[in-house]
Amino acid sequence: MLLTIESMKMETALHAEKDGTIAEVLTQSLARKPICS
Repeated sequence: MLLTIESMKMETALHAEKDGTIAEVLTQSLARKPICS
């Protein structure tokens, strides 16, 4: 398993197709912002 995303009491696992090394992880937090207005 590459990573697990947890949001609103649900978990989603992301699997890699082959072995490797992660060079960089880019993220953006959208917490507390409305999805639609």
